Amino acid sequence: MSVTSGAAVTRIEAGESGRSIVAAWARASEHDVEAVSRALFDPFFAGPLGLDELDVAAMRAQSWIRQGGDCSARAAATRRREAAARANPRALKSGGRRPTLRYPLGDGDLPVWADVVAAVIISPEPASMRLAGMGQSAEPYWLGDRRLGELPGLRDAARKALDEGSLAVDQLDLVELDGVSLFDEAIGMEAIGLAAKGAGLASLASDSRCNPSGGSRAGYCAPAMGLARIVEAVMQLQGRAGAVQIPGARRALATGSSVVAAQTHTVIVLEAA
Repeated sequence: MSVTSGAAVTRIEAGESGRSIVAAWARASEHDVEAVSRALFDPFFAGPLGLDELDVAAMRAQSWIRQGGDCSARAAATRRREAAARANPRALKSGGRRPTLRYPLGDGDLPVWADVVAAVIISPEPASMRLAGMGQSAEPYWLGDRRLGELPGLRDAARKALDEGSLAVDQLDLVELDGVSLFDEAIGMEAIGLAAKGAGLASLASDSRCNPSGGSRAGYCAPAMGLARIVEAVMQLQGRAGAVQIPGARRALATGSSVVAAQTHTVIVLEAA
């Protein structure tokens, strides 16, 4: 999402094209998700450790907990995410694959590997949806240089998108966060400003605006997830989200992360026209 959607918007703003189709797909059923993820890391220093994206998600969760993250609402956040995924008509209902557990992540924290496809049409012409703001940011490539208990790249990207849209985070009606684990979604809530530091899980458990789709529990496979979050947000704003519809939703924020292990972040703010 980070490259393709940004490039499409840039082409339109530059007058190079009048309409762009942005599509993304991923087939967890046709490849080893973890092996592909491991291949993205530096082959000389990180490669021999056998790290993949979920290993980093586990380290991020552990860092967040060590920094005072409150896990008392973890079970409630898991139940809410499971219920949302069951209700979402676009979620995977059977099949898929559960990843191997990585401490401190439990089964309820993990995504479901799935086949995912999403596509949107972007145009400067009047439509039912308006792109109000967009922001991108990146964190250091080396894991040792990152602050794993938080997501500063996502925080910067969200600030840019909200500033461009002249909006405050509390004006949003819903948020679709791209996070490979429940903890990534919780830390994402803190990064965009919908939860105080350490309170992300509590916000996930109680704030119905966040990931009404069920997030990564509804089905997950890179690189389609950022675009899938946008599609979920658009359907909410169009009143077509089905059983997970948020009544009267007018403004939404969607996020997408990309390699390596959520190094780069893109945030899109959408408004119903």
